[in-house]
Amino acid sequence: MKYALLIILIFNISFCEAQTKLKVYYKKTSIGYRIYADNNEFCPVSTKFDFSLTNLFVKDGKKQAFVIEPLAKEQLLTSLNIIDKHKAYGFTYNFTSYLGDYRVDEVDEKYNYSLPYKTGQEFRINQGYLGTSTHKNVNALDFSLPFGTEVVAIRDGIVVRVIENHQRGCPTKDCASYTNYITIYHSDGTFAEYAHLKHDGSLVKEGDKVLKDQLIGFSGNTGWCSGPHLHIEVYKRNFKVKKSLQTKFRIGNGGQTVGYLKEGETYLKDY
Repeated sequence: MKYALLIILIFNISFCEAQTKLKVYYKKTSIGYRIYADNNEFCPVSTKFDFSLTNLFVKDGKKQAFVIEPLAKEQLLTSLNIIDKHKAYGFTYNFTSYLGDYRVDEVDEKYNYSLPYKTGQEFRINQGYLGTSTHKNVNALDFSLPFGTEVVAIRDGIVVRVIENHQRGCPTKDCASYTNYITIYHSDGTFAEYAHLKHDGSLVKEGDKVLKDQLIGFSGNTGWCSGPHLHIEVYKRNFKVKKSLQTKFRIGNGGQTVGYLKEGETYLKDY
């Protein structure tokens, strides 16, 4: 009876996918089990496991972290080996996952980002890095783009998330879950999020490769906002936090850069 219970435990798998398109599964072998993952995302996915084992041994310990490559199929993560074949054995595990590579430490701090609007336009920074309203402890920028303004990519990358089905916005946190946004993955492991886009306001889809200054969508006022604008946040992730980053932008004719765009200032894009 004990043996039967342990086998049942094998199927008692709980997890938190953090909205990633990650499939984790196992295959039985003559000496135990192998744990695999399929990643249906267009960027790496980091995942952390916590195994509970009965008469099984896992190399490198019961708590392990892995990076699953973009669009990987049947990527072997680890093996669980039987200790004593004459005794019952089984396992359960929990795992968490998120978009990105947890091993990324240093990012390209010298990269000069492009302003997120078309040549010849100029807009004000309504709220800057670590602002006193909705940017407390967040390195993000709010550009004063009117409703329906064309939004362009600030850097080359791959589109990994598009949400554009929402139509609601309000000035309280109650509307935060109604934000339309595009997330783009960069070559140095960072992401850029373009938020508060209008309903059906994306011109790209997940998996698209985009170039800097390419038109990707239209500004709006969805989600937690008091009016139309474009929220830009560049960040990297690890298992504990989403760390937003301050970035340099090209301004004027493109030959001039500033360390950080400042709240209350207006910036012309003439390149």
